[in-house]
Amino acid sequence: MKDNKNITWLQFNNIFPIVVTFISLTISYGVLMTRVSVLETKMDIVIEQQKQVLAKFHDVETRYGELALKVNSLENKIK
Repeated sequence: MKDNKNITWLQFNNIFPIVVTFISLTISYGVLMTRVSVLETKMDIVIEQQKQVLAKFHDVETRYGELALKVNSLENKIK
């Protein structure tokens, strides 16, 4: 057997696509994780805004209930 220390063209053609595929998969994974992180951040923002809207809606409902009670008591006094 010969110990051939040089890389032949066939060996390079086998290694090159494997390396390129590995690099492509690594970059794709990095991009995917970045997009997931951005979506998580956006979801946190949406949840926080929803909590603020619900708090304001709760305040309006409370005031509406108080006004309805006052109107009801005024109607009872008039009758």
